[in-house]
Amino acid sequence: MNAARAALAAEYRELLRAQGLEDLVGRTATPEEEALLIARITEQAQRSAADYGERNLLPPEPPEPRGGGPRDRYAATSERIERAVRELSGELPGPVYVGEYPHRSFNAEALAARHGTLLLINTGLHYLLVEVALALNTRVRVAERRPDGGYDVQPTTEAMERRRRQADENLVGSLAAYVLHTDPGRGGKQEVDGTTRGALSYLYAGAAETFAVAHEYGHFLAGHLTRTGRRPSGTEWLRKSHDQEFEADEIGMLLALKALEYDEQEQSPLLRKSIAVTGTFLFFAVDHLLNRVRDEVPELGGAAIVADHPPSDARAATLRRTLTELEGPDIFQLVDATIPILAEHEGEIIASLRRLLRAAK
Repeated sequence: MNAARAALAAEYRELLRAQGLEDLVGRTATPEEEALLIARITEQAQRSAADYGERNLLPPEPPEPRGGGPRDRYAATSERIERAVRELSGELPGPVYVGEYPHRSFNAEALAARHGTLLLINTGLHYLLVEVALALNTRVRVAERRPDGGYDVQPTTEAMERRRRQADENLVGSLAAYVLHTDPGRGGKQEVDGTTRGALSYLYAGAAETFAVAHEYGHFLAGHLTRTGRRPSGTEWLRKSHDQEFEADEIGMLLALKALEYDEQEQSPLLRKSIAVTGTFLFFAVDHLLNRVRDEVPELGGAAIVADHPPSDARAATLRRTLTELEGPDIFQLVDATIPILAEHEGEIIASLRRLLRAAK
């Protein structure tokens, strides 16, 4: 980390301390706690393979606990995006640091600091995206191609139905915890899935998070981060217009596509691009769900995620047109096979969330 970024990182930690949020960059798990976590992940991955009748992709030998001090959650994502910036357009116009902060906007926010610009992701975004992606893929049906060119669709077993019901319940709990506390971990907790569908879930969630960060870099590169608007907390977020949001979507998508080329996963270029695009449209779909939750769940009272961006449907449609021109319609095969499932079940999710909140009162 260079001196400018180190100074900006220190300023970010000062901001957290001033708000009593040191735990966001504070304690990490002990080796003993990591060992317990690894054992639980291994057990759940094996169970998922048995439930789906598929291969467990996790290595047979679990990794050793890493230990060490606090980790920078967004360091690797930032490094890949900034590498993409250098290859596509040159150097950044100034120092940037990406961190977490509970600003209650599903989209990232930016803050002008003494030593540069802070790009802040709402606390809990990573976990919420993982929870949604895992729940989504419990509804995916696997089809195998026959020699005659037809397809055999995997039959649904009771174990698969049980996982789907549990995933739906966990998702509602995670959604409530995210909206109320910006902490999905206080709600349900999806089981680890070690199968191919689970691997895709984690990749989609990671790609969605990468887009969220890359979108904010898009604002920074386009020179949008100049005006401020004060939130009730007194924090001065850098405000953007709706036209600037659409521009940042395009820049962010290009950066995200380029950044995923640097992943160590062994994937074909088309699959890598498809995952990046699917993650982006997962991000829009979750944003759409959260906006419906804000408008249709009065039981939340004043606890709602801030809506300060253009409608997610409009953002998705605009970016889809751009990507079709750049990559062709085939880039949406994974998107169209996966993301509409969430939209189809939004009504059920909202009804379950309302029941959960009423029961909790």
